[in-house]
Amino acid sequence: MLLVLEPARSAAAGVAASTTPVIPRWEWRSFARNFAAPRAGAPAESDAEEGEEETYVLSTLTPHRVKIRGGRLEVKRVERTDDSGLELWRPVLRAEFPIGRESLAVACHAWGIEPPAAGTPAHSLADLMRNVVVPHRELRLVTLVKRRVPFTVAGCHGQRAQITIGRHRWNTVSFDDSDPLRVRAALRELRLESSANESYPRALKRILGMPDHSSVPSAAGAARSLY
Repeated sequence: MLLVLEPARSAAAGVAASTTPVIPRWEWRSFARNFAAPRAGAPAESDAEEGEEETYVLSTLTPHRVKIRGGRLEVKRVERTDDSGLELWRPVLRAEFPIGRESLAVACHAWGIEPPAAGTPAHSLADLMRNVVVPHRELRLVTLVKRRVPFTVAGCHGQRAQITIGRHRWNTVSFDDSDPLRVRAALRELRLESSANESYPRALKRILGMPDHSSVPSAAGAARSLY
């Protein structure tokens, strides 16, 4: 099954376009070895979700988020950053394996590499790794286990998560909302407004020592291409 989460220019056989409007959300996230628990709205640690495995496919060329979770390929694109450093992210694809050419083209565009030629057959997860990811030196895989604790501050959805990569652990705190004012209010309440915003792709590239030649347009330059 393929779910395209943004309108396509033309419908293709086997592609179901979602009729539900996709609302981009403003995100803020910070990573550290340890975080103090948020002072408001945080549940007990026992309320954390069980660890879930996710595989990110990182690109040195672009800042977008491409990951594999639960047998699906998920793609989010960051559209711009505002004056306070918040980033606007839009989900554009969620597709089950094996994926067709249309899904693969969306992922390749997010990675900043050439999409497959017309007539390319469906790709299993193993095909994607072998035929696309491994041959491109700009791409790198990282698999992690994520354990999340949701909470709410100032009416804004937040999340504290612990990620494990091999034997190493990091912690992250995040907020996201369609209204950037709610995100800023939550950050002010927890006195986090001066902390840098770092997305999963950017943080994982830093942790892995991976080059990052990408950038996110500011509001003034949002009309420019991200690739």
